[in-house]
Amino acid sequence: MTTAALVEILKQNVCSSQELKESFHNESKKVLIKLAEKLGLKKNEYEIRSSMGNKRISGVIVLHTDKLYIQIFQSLNDNMMRYRACNGRKDCSGDAINYIHVQKMLDDDFVANLMTLKWTVV
Repeated sequence: MTTAALVEILKQNVCSSQELKESFHNESKKVLIKLAEKLGLKKNEYEIRSSMGNKRISGVIVLHTDKLYIQIFQSLNDNMMRYRACNGRKDCSGDAINYIHVQKMLDDDFVANLMTLKWTVV
């Protein structure tokens, strides 16, 4: 599994059709599951949620652990994933926001970086 299918979907306006938007959400979930596996997380150590939003926005797909909050969305400028530390699975605001292009989110260097960070909110 790579991010290639997701990157291809994000070359289009995912709000242009319900089918494309659903593909975006489904591929994003697959990529986040793969990221969770690469991070060594067990199924009970994370949640994946999806909010479709309205017709004008891509919505957001979330991987949430007790210490890490990750979102995939389509933006006007670039297709990014944002991530930050959090305090539990009810914390959706957490610490400072970091960004990475979705194409790089399964790269070994990025995954290694996530694993070595001290994920605690100050």
